[in-house]
Amino acid sequence: MLAIAILVQGAAALAIGARAEGSQVIKVVENVIEFRTVQGKPPSTRALHAAAQVQGNTIPLANVEQGSTFIAPVQVGDQNFEVQIDTGSSDVWVVEKGYTCRNPDTWDIVPSEKCAFGKAYTPDSTLRPIPGVNFNTSYADGEDLTGTLNYETVVMGGITVDQQELGLVHCAGWQGDGTSSGLFGFAYPTLSNVWPGTNPNADRVGGREGQYSNLIFNMINQGVAPMFSLAAAPRNNGTGLMALGGIPANVTYTPPFIDTPLLPAIIDQKTDEPVFTYYAVNPTAFSWTNSTSGETTTMKTSKHDTKIQNTTGSAQFSFPHSYIVDSGTTLTYIENRIVAAFATAFHPPARWSENAGGYLVPCDTAAPTFSVHFANGSILMAREELVTPWGETTCFLGVQPGNQSGKVLGGTFLKNVIAVYDIGAKLMRFAQRA
Repeated sequence: MLAIAILVQGAAALAIGARAEGSQVIKVVENVIEFRTVQGKPPSTRALHAAAQVQGNTIPLANVEQGSTFIAPVQVGDQNFEVQIDTGSSDVWVVEKGYTCRNPDTWDIVPSEKCAFGKAYTPDSTLRPIPGVNFNTSYADGEDLTGTLNYETVVMGGITVDQQELGLVHCAGWQGDGTSSGLFGFAYPTLSNVWPGTNPNADRVGGREGQYSNLIFNMINQGVAPMFSLAAAPRNNGTGLMALGGIPANVTYTPPFIDTPLLPAIIDQKTDEPVFTYYAVNPTAFSWTNSTSGETTTMKTSKHDTKIQNTTGSAQFSFPHSYIVDSGTTLTYIENRIVAAFATAFHPPARWSENAGGYLVPCDTAAPTFSVHFANGSILMAREELVTPWGETTCFLGVQPGNQSGKVLGGTFLKNVIAVYDIGAKLMRFAQRA
């Protein structure tokens, strides 16, 4: 799930951008925990449209919505919850008991079951409110949440953070999965949201108070190796692992890792230095082999760059077109022209549906192979990830069109790899699952 990015400034952003370069040693983490599968709904039309507009400690994960949304156990104070793990946003929050549920489209008050949260948090004796600020965050699919910002003890994967900044949601426009009680963002803290004052209705774009360190960055500050990894669940398996500070012990993959640089997205207004927000990378090409003719087609990604200029005009940086590696997005979104060509390789061909907001195929279609290429290697996506159930006989393509600022390597890509988010080395590192 993608958070809404806003230009930020200050020392915290500089510190993130200044982390040491160089490849980190990837250690195997031994505390591997098996996890369960939670069945959810197929990808929604609303989420598809929104995505096209967007500019040793191992945690068990469970699948929601065909394996693309992952939930993990967490202890908040002395209470246990399951929360979504989202590498496309930064905020850390749970819903508080007695919250108000609203329709995300109309903002009308609706029964709490419409928000479909798991159990709600009851304020604990270890909770410490942060005065003079409020919590207010939005996601690319139109969901909004407001509440208070607090310090609370959080334990995940056997690691304790005693003073974790935590949003307690009092008002939620949310479409949940019926299991998770909140969301823990793992992207860079530059996307986190702290607003001045105690009235979220008074918050204005550009008026943020600052930012805070989310859970993974607080763990890194405590000495955890500056990386985490996801081994997402193949659709027909239902199990997956997340490791903090390394990789899980019980995941089979084919070495070596494919390393690709993480790309900065915005510029610090005070230092003119590039700042990291999302885990963004630059695939070089996509290819597929027609299952009937055996013909292979390769299409390179666009060469033109995205130019970002700071507010003073004193510096300009040019970054390649980037793809966000996001565990909170169900499908994979690439350039329109490439998807249009790829759709013709199915038998029968995939067809664009205005009603569904994406390419559809019969579920029993003959699917081609599909690979994502980087400068030093490629990842093959399993055929079952290319045809994602939507109805009884109709399926979405697992790869859909995204516009210039809405390209994502989402769940249908991640389920083919072990993905290492190497924050210290500023790299994404992928290895093909065996």
